[in-house]
Formats: sequence, C-alpha cells, structure tokens
Amino acid sequence: MQSNFSNGSAAPLSERFTLVLLVRGQSRGLRRALRYYSAWPSAVLVVDSALEADAGIAASFAGVQYLHLPAPRAEHFSLRVRQVIEQITTPYMAVAEADSFLLPLALDESLAFLEAHADYGVCQGYSLAYEAHANRVDYYLRDRKGCEDYDDESAAARLAALAIHRPSLANGVTRTDILQRWYASLAPDFNPALHENSYSYGLTAGAKVRVLPIAYAVHECRSMTFGAVSEKLVESIWDSHLGEPVRRFEPTQYVELPFYNQAFFDVLSAIEFQLHAVPTGRLQLEELEASMLKQRELGRVHRNSSAEPLNERLLHAFELYAFNQELVEQLARSLLAEGKKEQAQKLLAWGERVAGATLEDNARLFDATRSGLLLNWLQARDPSAKQAQEVAQHLARNAGGPTFGILLLDLQADIFKLQATFDSVMNSYCRAFKIIVFTTGDLPAETTLQNTLHFVKVNESNYVDKINQVVSQSDCDWVVMAEAGDELTPSGLYQASLELLAAPQCRAVAMDEFHRQADGTLSDVFRPGFNLDLLQSIPSLMARHWLVRRELVVGVGGYSREFKNALEFDLLLRLIEQGGLEGLAHLDEPLLICQAPDAEADADERKALLRHLATRGYQADVSSLLAGTHKIDYRFTERPMVSIILHGVQDFEALQRCILSVLQRTRYQRYEVLIGQDLTYSELLSNWLEELGPQARRVRLFAAESGMSSATLINTASQQANGEYLVALSADSEVVNVNWIESLLNQVQRPEVGVVGARLIDREGTVTQAGLILGDEVGAYSPFVGASKNSAGYMYRLVVEQNCSAVSFACLMISKQLFDAADGIDDELFAQAYGDVDLCLRLGQAGYLTVWTPHVLVIQPGMLAQSPTALEALREKWSQALQQDRFHNRNLLSKGAGFALGPVAAIPWSALIAQSKS
Repeated sequence: MQSNFSNGSAAPLSERFTLVLLVRGQSRGLRRALRYYSAWPSAVLVVDSALEADAGIAASFAGVQYLHLPAPRAEHFSLRVRQVIEQITTPYMAVAEADSFLLPLALDESLAFLEAHADYGVCQGYSLAYEAHANRVDYYLRDRKGCEDYDDESAAARLAALAIHRPSLANGVTRTDILQRWYASLAPDFNPALHENSYSYGLTAGAKVRVLPIAYAVHECRSMTFGAVSEKLVESIWDSHLGEPVRRFEPTQYVELPFYNQAFFDVLSAIEFQLHAVPTGRLQLEELEASMLKQRELGRVHRNSSAEPLNERLLHAFELYAFNQELVEQLARSLLAEGKKEQAQKLLAWGERVAGATLEDNARLFDATRSGLLLNWLQARDPSAKQAQEVAQHLARNAGGPTFGILLLDLQADIFKLQATFDSVMNSYCRAFKIIVFTTGDLPAETTLQNTLHFVKVNESNYVDKINQVVSQSDCDWVVMAEAGDELTPSGLYQASLELLAAPQCRAVAMDEFHRQADGTLSDVFRPGFNLDLLQSIPSLMARHWLVRRELVVGVGGYSREFKNALEFDLLLRLIEQGGLEGLAHLDEPLLICQAPDAEADADERKALLRHLATRGYQADVSSLLAGTHKIDYRFTERPMVSIILHGVQDFEALQRCILSVLQRTRYQRYEVLIGQDLTYSELLSNWLEELGPQARRVRLFAAESGMSSATLINTASQQANGEYLVALSADSEVVNVNWIESLLNQVQRPEVGVVGARLIDREGTVTQAGLILGDEVGAYSPFVGASKNSAGYMYRLVVEQNCSAVSFACLMISKQLFDAADGIDDELFAQAYGDVDLCLRLGQAGYLTVWTPHVLVIQPGMLAQSPTALEALREKWSQALQQDRFHNRNLLSKGAGFALGPVAAIPWSALIAQSKS
C-alpha cells in the first residue's frame, strides 16, 4: 500500500495532507487502521469520542496526533469533524471511520488531481461496502455510476446535479479551507442529523467536484456516513488451505464501475487478510465465538479410543478459522509428531504471516467471549491427578459411590451426536455409570442391562414404555435423561457422587448446565436452589436433566406417555404431589452441555401443569405472556378484605400521588387504606381528603407518633386493620396496573405462600427492584436494577413468577393471620432496616414461600434502607442464609445485576470428601 505520489512538489506529503480517523473506543479497529495506513506518509489525526482515552496510541504509533474528545453518545460524522477542523494545518485532508479502508493509490490520484486543478475542491473515486464474517467478507454496492464532473461555474447548478445523483463526499480528498469556511458559516446549534447530505452540499457549494473512475475505498456497512447499501455483489470466502480468498459473484454485477480488475482484487485480498487477522466487527466477532468454540472442542484430547483422530479434528478446526495462532501451532506439532514435516512447515510459515498481521494471539479473543469464559471456568473445576485419585479411593471405600443410569434418547438415529455424547462420558472422571441408548436406528450390537453401554430399539409410539421398563429393571441408584448430542461435563457427575453420599434424604437433584444457542455459542443456566414457582413458570429451563432416585421414578409410575414433550417436568410434579418439596435439591455445578430448548409454547407442559394444579385442588388457568413461559391464575373465588398500609411518609405531595394512584387505579373493591396520623402532615392530609369527597372514604387515619419507623408503623397499623390481608406500601409509590391487588392475592392465598412482592420500576419502566438477593456484605440487594422494561432477564427471571428469599416493604402482601402468628416485624432489631428481610426469612424457616411477581408494577425508587446496626443484627441472626442465598446460585456474583459469572474457582474436592464422610 506504499504511496507512489510525487508531483514535483518540494513539500512532503505529511505537510500537504492530513488523514482524519474517527473512532469511538474501537481500540483494535483503530490499531488495525493505523497499521494499514502506516506505509502512507501523510499526517494522521485520530479523533476519539469514547468516554475513556486510549492512552497507548501515541506511544505505539509515532507521528500520529491523538485527540480525545469524549461524547456521552455516538455523534454525527459532521459534528466530530467540526470539533477539529480548525486544528488541521495541511491544505488537503480526508476523513474516514477507523473501520473504513481508503486506498492510498486512489488518495494519491485524487490529491494529484486537486493540485493540478485549482478550481476543484473535492476529488474521489467509487467505493464498495463490506461486511466481515468469521471466514468470509461480503461486498455490497454502495456507489452507482453517475455524474463524474460537477464542473459548472454556478454553485446552484452543481448543487442541482448533486441532488439528482447524490454521491457521498464524506470521505473525499478535500481542500481544507473549503470545509473550514463551510463550518464557519453554520449556526452554532446546527444539527447535521436533520440535514442528511449537508456535508456534501457544503463541499459542492464551495467548489467543483470530481469523481474519478477509480476504486477509492471500502467501507464497513454500519459505519458508512452517507450512501445506502443495496444488493450484494461478491462473496469472498477465505480458503484456509490456499491462504487466499475464493470469490463468488452474484448474478447481477455493475461492470461500469471500476472494481472488476485483478489489481483491485489484489488490494481486496490484502484488506481481507487484515480483516480476518484483526477481527473487530460485532457480527464477525459473534460468528467467530461459535467458530473458535468449535475449534477448542475439536482440539480437545479425548480418552475415548474410538473418537475421531486428533489430526483430522484439528484440520477441520483449521478450516473454520485459519487465523487462530494457538490452533495453527497445535496442528503443526501434531503433523510433526506424525512425520508430516512439509505440511507442518507450511503451517508454521502461515502462522508467522498471521503473527505479523495480528495485534495479539486471536485465541485470546475467544477467552473474552461468554463461551470462552464458560469453558475456562469449567476447565478450572477439573480435579488434579492427585485429587481425582483421592476421590476415587474415597468412593471405592463407599461401595463405589452412587451409580448413575444415563437414559439417552436417540430418536433421530444420529450416530454423530451419539459419538459426541460417548466422547464426553469417556472424558468425564466418573466411572459409576451405565448408558442406555433408546434408538430408532439399527442396533450396533447385542447388549443387556448388565453392560455399561446398552442399546434398546424403540419407535415413536413405544419409547416411553421402553424407558419405564428399563428403569424398573435397572440396578442404578439414580437416573438422568439426556438426548444424543448432550455432553457431560468432566466433573459434574464426579462432584454429584460425593454430594449424594452425604445426602441420603435427597429424592431428586437439579444441576446447572450450559446451552448451545442456535448460532453455536454457549450460554449458562446457573439455576437457583429448588424454586417451585420458577419450575412452574419456565419448565424448559428448570425441569430438564434432573438426577432422580430410580426407585422413586418407579414408585410414581415412571414417565407418562401422555406428556412426551414434558416427560421430566411431569415426573417432577408427581414427585411433588407424592412427597411435597422435601428432598428436592440443587447442586451448583454444571452437569451437561446441551442444546438450548426452543423458545416456543409447549402444549404438553401446559397440560402437565394443569393436571398437577388440579391434583392440588386448583381449578386454575395457565396462559403464556411470553413463548415458553407459563402464568398461572389460581382462580380463587374468595374476595377477602385487604388493608393497604402506607408507610415511610417523607413528602406530602408524594403521599398524595400514592393515595390517588391507589384510589383511581385499583379495580378490586374490598380494600381500605390506612395512614398514620403524624402531626407533621395530619391537618394537611385531613383537609385534602375532605376535598377528595366520596372516593376518600376508603382512607382511614390512625394515631401514630411523629417519626415512627416504618417497621413500628406497620405493626401498629396491622392492629387497626380490618383486612384479612395486609399490604405494606411505601408512601412514595404509585401503583400502575388496575389488577394489582388481584395479582398479589392470586399468590398469597396459596397455603404454601407467606409473602408476595411486586416489581418496582421508575417512570420510564426501568427496573428499580425485582425481589431481593441476600449477601453477607450488604445484607440484601435487588437484581436487574437498571434493566430495560423490555428485558426478559437472566433465565427469563425478570418476567416470570418465582420464589426468592425476601421482598421489600416497598410493596409486600401477607395474610394478617400469618403476620400476627409471626409476631409482626421485629422492630427492636430491625426498626431502621431489614425488617422485611427478617420477616420473610422467619416465614421461610416455618416452611412458607416468598413469591415475587412481575405482574404487579409499582413506580417506586427501590432504594433499600441502610443501617449498620441492623445489618450486624441480620448477620448474627441469619449468617447461614446471608452466606449463600438458597435462591441464588453460588457460581454467580452476589452483587450488581446478580447474574454475572463469578471468578474462576476450583472445586474444594478435599472438603467434599470430608463432608461426605460426616
């Protein structure tokens, strides 16, 4: 890309021309661009609008001027140029986004034209748009052939021609003074976003414009300032074996444009090499995550002797993305080990070429993705050789530990998926298992239940019966259902073996899992401890792959043919019907890597849930507000009296808004509103309520001491309440949906439920509180704070009903009978804070559930009261609950949004062995 320009001028190019690169925090993209332009000796000005400066640019690239002009949001192209135009001292300039590629030879020609034609102000050629993918680059039509010479002496005539042909001049070589004059003429509050082509119009008004019949630039689709992308022209697939692209042309081409020559395609090949060597685009990185995940898995050394040979797997991995240096080196070593020296040397040479173009080993890119983080996290869970030996010896001393029957469904007769599962089983540490494959394909061997691997021939109509028959005859302690293609994690069953040795009371246990998304990447499903309402709300994420005691499966009649698409969910519901919630546990460790379930309605899930609810005595209705989720209306016929206790009055106007929201937006008729008659506002309140007239009859005032804490006030009001159910509602709240009381009653009238809480939002619908998670550091905090009103949240937990450890007094419903039985709120220890948490935990200790529902919306800041004294009391009283919230997975952080992956941590194998001994 060396410049060949020289017109006899004594001044060097850096004194005549400035290239302005616009960037917003794209560190890798900027470095790639600076490397691309490094052989072209112009002045370079980087304008970075990111909030944080890129401190390493000036040190890494000598001669580059770096300006950090932070902006809170992405600004229009013209605004960013306006900020720096007066600082440019060269007579000529061009502007480009960092992910565009202006061709230096085209810049040379354009600059030469302007220096030879003093009456022209802008010169450029024709550009393409590109879209980078994991192993290919697609090119799209951007510029069309049109007027090439806007040479009329009249500015009005030039502008008229521009309006017809509409070329974008955003990236043309330009006389700097023309741009400076145009910007000087604009009003300070000029908004270029409202005037789409104002930049090009300003340049055309200032001087003549020339479009040369040359290839000028390729622009990333998303970063193009002007000009719309239309149809695709070329698909350029990188051939890993050839080390160059292979192009496929679309049927429609525009041969009048100056792109169809070998010289230009050679330039594109060099650009594509850089695009693949230093990937930066969002779409490209997303696709690379899936490709590099596959590479990592193909490069894994298998213990299974029947697995595909490593060399073959590595060659396949190399074809997916040839710019992964770590993989290239691994493949080269493997080839050398096989004596294929020539192939290995070619690979090593390729690796050197890639290393010269990359900014870092691209394998590190994968480590920063969600898939990479999860794989690295999982790898750290593996025991050392010494630990594995200790666990094996301990299990041997305990009759080998529990045995697991893996019920593997192969209803599509897919041998490749089966092999993937077999490989994962052989790579796992656990050896106390039997695999029973229920296949619609031909049986590869005659086997029996005594074999470690047993094949059972089935068809669509009888496979459930065959499963039940095998389970009843098996000698395994536990069974788990999986599908061909599901992969066991190396340590999952091994850890379960130790945990279950120490848990004879356990009937069934759920573990965590990783899901393969449709694009091939991984997502995590770190489940909470047993959560009845979340199980009912989203069984596709909560009911799969449970380890269940084999005799219990037999005892409840096995799996049901009636619910083929919800076999495990229906089985769990029958276990609950038979033995309640006792003995249903959760182990915070991934067991499987499996295909993500389809986010669609499942009729069998709904039928199984309705059957279960009917068995429990409910004439319920089950609907779905979001595909794959369930919302239960228990259809209680009673309409009990509800007392709404307003507490925490700090602002009289806020109190008025709260009262009005309750009176005007409550459809339920049997309620009263109780307000403490504090002297600081009682007279104002009484007068205002009189003005409200008849609708204020529901409001009842009771005597309350000035400055009384919310905890004490709620206790006092509960003794004055006429309602069978109490609602604690913060006085700075506003209810949103008219059925809010019905929705709370829908949960709290269930005999197993003690407390129900609501979803708190701000006026824009952003979440301010969504239930509470316990933590020793802060006592309690809310997940999802700041989440969009349209967000489904982690595992859909922002849009479905579920159990949690606590909800806050901002909006909380409880039966008066239960409140009294619990002796209300402990306002000696928790008058200032955490009274709500303590109440929920006491009820939980007594066997009642706390339910959080997203279907009750309350506008409220969601700020939790703080008190060091109360926090210390909470820690002392509930230390175990605060150390690990049973409704929150220990592998997730207990702060922030609540669902970020925690730090990589090894499994405490020695502690698990000691625990299982006790």
